[in-house]
Amino acid sequence: MDTGTLVPDALVIGLVAEHLAAPECAARGWLLDGFPRTLAQAEGLAAALASTGASVDRVVCLEVPDEEVHARVAGRRVDPRTGTTFHLATDPPPGDVAGRCVARADDNPLVVAHRLAQHHAQAAALRTFYAGSFARVDGSRPRDEVFRDVRACLDAVRRPGQ
Repeated sequence: MDTGTLVPDALVIGLVAEHLAAPECAARGWLLDGFPRTLAQAEGLAAALASTGASVDRVVCLEVPDEEVHARVAGRRVDPRTGTTFHLATDPPPGDVAGRCVARADDNPLVVAHRLAQHHAQAAALRTFYAGSFARVDGSRPRDEVFRDVRACLDAVRRPGQ
């Protein structure tokens, strides 16, 4: 993570598949954040889901310009004691916490640029793979607007009882 490279696909797919096999996932559904990131992961997830009868109902892509991603990361700080994440401009830590907050090791411009390049290289293949269930949301707007639109995307495919 410190260099901006991804965790090996086999490891991620195995961990995700194990959790999706849990009874609560079958009963309540599930939401994945940041996975799959690559076509190989999407294909691996599809293969793992095929054995359970589950499927991906919706893929929501939060689209944010690269410049804004850099700005968001530059201001991100984490309280090492609690793990709480703050942002210096939009969600500053309280005064009694601010002094101990630190930037993550992977929150530097070179690592972020590397991650964004990887994302852009993989995104088109994922959009094609999930063409029937893909939705875009402008993630550069205020949180409540983004939440509303993501919620609408998910509500559109909600199954009875979920």
